[in-house]
Amino acid sequence: MDLLFFVIISFFLLVVSAVKGYFVVYPLLASMAIFIVILLNRGFPLKSLIKMAVAGSQKSFSVIAILLLIGAVMAVWMAAGTVPVLVYWGIKSIDPQYFIFWAFILTSVFSVLLGTSFGAASTIGIALTIAAKGSGVNPNTIAGAIIAGAYFGDRCSPMSSSANLIAAITRTEIYTNLKNMAVTAFYPLIVSSILYLILSLANPVEVAGSNLAFEIAKAFNLNLITLLPALTILILCVLRVEVKIAMAVSVIAGSA
Repeated sequence: MDLLFFVIISFFLLVVSAVKGYFVVYPLLASMAIFIVILLNRGFPLKSLIKMAVAGSQKSFSVIAILLLIGAVMAVWMAAGTVPVLVYWGIKSIDPQYFIFWAFILTSVFSVLLGTSFGAASTIGIALTIAAKGSGVNPNTIAGAIIAGAYFGDRCSPMSSSANLIAAITRTEIYTNLKNMAVTAFYPLIVSSILYLILSLANPVEVAGSNLAFEIAKAFNLNLITLLPALTILILCVLRVEVKIAMAVSVIAGSA
């Protein structure tokens, strides 16, 4: 019963944190404190609990390194022109009649490449929102397609911090996990694509993509050599090279 009480309280604290917008560390620390009290009451020595906590936290250290590398990749790709050229060609390739469908697909591709849903939403997601501005289509529909696509990469990208955290905690191989997750993601991806295709046909968007592409072309050098950092990551991941090495090589290529 005490463990059930702990689970209920922890869940309640996390829900309150999400609803009120509190920093998630606070409910996690409170949950840990409650759990320590329960285990002390069960006879576990405090020293053993601290050792277990430290050993468990060490599993996340590799994920911290990946988060740092994701930040480096995003910054270098932006400076090198990799992100702008991907956004440029993404916007140019969109058929306005199927805009919502392409918003979902393009954001999915970006999230897989970048390994971060936030990165995908803040690059191609913003560009797509600007392109559809003033079209008369409900912006929530377009935002939904963008967010759905952005989270696809959190599941199926080798650069995803959540995917790497799962692999570290379960002591499994990330590429094996991704292969299994891709299988279970296939049908939801197809169903979502069909739904967004239907929404696209019912809500054609008059895009301002040509103006946006023109402004991107003015501000950035869109030489195709800027795609090299992205190609580097893709090739190394296909060859199943360790993710951190692949990201580091991509940062070096982008810096060059």
